[in-house]
Amino acid sequence: MELKNNNTNLIHLELGNSKADISLCNGGALTKLLLNGKEIINDFSKEEPYLKSYASAVLFPFVNRIFKGEYIYKKEKYTFDNSHGSEAIHGLLYNKKFTEIKRRTTADNVSVKLLYISKEKVIGFPYDYSVELIYTLYKDKITLDVYVKNEDDKSFPFTIGWHPYFYTENRKDSLLKFDSKSIIVHNEKMIPIAMKDLDGKQNFLIGNQNRDNCYELKNGKASLITSNYSIDVKSSNTNNFLQVYTSEIENYIAIEPVTGIANSFNNKIGLKELSSQETFNIKWTIQLQNG
Repeated sequence: MELKNNNTNLIHLELGNSKADISLCNGGALTKLLLNGKEIINDFSKEEPYLKSYASAVLFPFVNRIFKGEYIYKKEKYTFDNSHGSEAIHGLLYNKKFTEIKRRTTADNVSVKLLYISKEKVIGFPYDYSVELIYTLYKDKITLDVYVKNEDDKSFPFTIGWHPYFYTENRKDSLLKFDSKSIIVHNEKMIPIAMKDLDGKQNFLIGNQNRDNCYELKNGKASLITSNYSIDVKSSNTNNFLQVYTSEIENYIAIEPVTGIANSFNNKIGLKELSSQETFNIKWTIQLQNG
């Protein structure tokens, strides 16, 4: 068992044939994952820059896009200052520097706790908050526990999600399975405009078509079956959504568990509120099937 820093910005976890790398400077993003020797996540930033893919970023305080970067909360209008065109995208954590605060090794896992404290009062989200990330690596799974604490003296709105990209040897022949209540219908700017009912079980080959779809789930699990591994992606949240995106880079697919949909600060779908000094916790798991 091993847990070490290869450099000041990268943490390496290792347990037998399972390994994980975490980038402190890119919002605590998971850049590498091997489970029982099977390559699940790798770093493809040379092919597509991280600031374009947001690969494995934790999405907070909002997921995906906010229309024009604007929203109203408690009768006050807020506007994000962003450099991504007219829409704010993927929250505020993706480029933040986290600090390692604790390591732990047990008989069956290794873990690390990371911390980021925001006191910036950024334009569009002028609140103090802290985020703890706890990665725990087992031989057949990795879990990510996230604790968001409102350190401010007033409440704030939020949604939260995770943006992992999974590597497959043959994406088009990979199978995705989950139970869904509805699919979100987007306009050309990927802003939701409607929800269309679905009949439950979704079971489809990724194929050659490009996908950028959001689904309302009946539970917190999705399964990806590829030629080299099968995994479950699970969320501890009660009400869940799933964003599915096929990267322009061949053989990568993003399967993103999220608590709300794009533009949730305006459409309120999945939007949560965190009171002063309150803490929100969510756990995501990537589990190797028959590992």
